[in-house]
Amino acid sequence: MLAGSQTPYRNDTDRELPFRQESNFFYLSGCAVPGSFFLATYYPDVTTPGAKNVGAVDTKLYVPNPTLEDLMWSPAPPTISEARDTYDVDDVFHTEELSDHLKSLPADALVHVLPRIDKFPCVHKSVASDSPVLAALNELHTLGEKTEDGSAITEEYLLTALHQTRLIKDAFEIDLIRRANDISSRAHEVVMRVLGLAVQRKIEQLDQPANGRPLLPGEWLIRTEAEAEAIFVASCRREG
Repeated sequence: MLAGSQTPYRNDTDRELPFRQESNFFYLSGCAVPGSFFLATYYPDVTTPGAKNVGAVDTKLYVPNPTLEDLMWSPAPPTISEARDTYDVDDVFHTEELSDHLKSLPADALVHVLPRIDKFPCVHKSVASDSPVLAALNELHTLGEKTEDGSAITEEYLLTALHQTRLIKDAFEIDLIRRANDISSRAHEVVMRVLGLAVQRKIEQLDQPANGRPLLPGEWLIRTEAEAEAIFVASCRREG
């Protein structure tokens, strides 16, 4: 089970900071919705004695149920129907249903989670102390403690498995990497061209146009690293 990132806020305000989904969660789910959860359940096939355990994997995505405040101030999370059409998972539910699904796991289930360190929005940090999700996890027994019936929660294996898996890139991922490289390479070229025009005296910085209008991109010069970054980011954003 993985927890997606929560929307970050500037200290002591309701000012939202730029959101970035936790990378491992995004890798497995493809979902960039804040406050989501992902549960992949592996059911080994043990019907054939001596056979290798190759069973079925069931994937579930849990997205927040929008509140009235969400609908008023922010883009609403996708509906269940929209999420089912968008994400490559077996089924989609609202986050309120996750606790019941955790409680319905087999008694000897081993639940894998990411380590409880600041680098990851681990499940225990991503849910409130009074959340039914956390209560359901506690019912599955204390993290790291193996009980007599074999059920437990562990953070020992999941991150290593994800590191190994993410080293392998399929054709779709390679295409995305190449596209990102092309876009960022062109953005570097834009910065170099703007710098070159100024060095060659082909454009001159206007502190303020005569009619008080703002400077247009063709009139920009790069005098500081911040201005170079602004042009680089603008070039990347224009290409998506």
